Amino acid sequence: MRADLPKSWQNKINNRLLQTDGFNTLHFEEVKVALIELTDELGISVHLKSGPAFYIPQEPVAESDIIEVHQGNREVLQPNYQYTYQHIDHLQPCNAKIINGKAVAICRTVRRYLSLVEAGVDTIEAYRNRGFGAEAVASWASKAWSEGNESLFFYEYSSGDFG
Repeated sequence: MRADLPKSWQNKINNRLLQTDGFNTLHFEEVKVALIELTDELGISVHLKSGPAFYIPQEPVAESDIIEVHQGNREVLQPNYQYTYQHIDHLQPCNAKIINGKAVAICRTVRRYLSLVEAGVDTIEAYRNRGFGAEAVASWASKAWSEGNESLFFYEYSSGDFG
């Protein structure tokens, strides 16, 4: 859920989702219907879109050269991941593949709900199809699991940083 959503709306959405049996069993269509009904009640317009999402099982991760990105080293995100650079504190954990001092693939948290965490992954076009995105996701998942989250999901962005 976006951090800038009014707290009263966040509470209403949380309460509505907790009433949705589909949320507990991860039936997206039931959750989507509940969100549409709630946004109608709140009088707001919403456009829901989604792509493929993948559950990440809790398994050991092989060591790699992916780094954790935080406030102290976020300059590696420039110039390719401007949004993530600006909002790094809210997108933790954030992990990146670094080549020549710059992030070329990143995986960062995009949503949290109770003990569920969702991440997005993006790889700069020139560095795709080399496994860098998969390495970043695996590293992110290892960190997210270590924080005690119960379920992790990720989806892939088609291009560039999000905002």
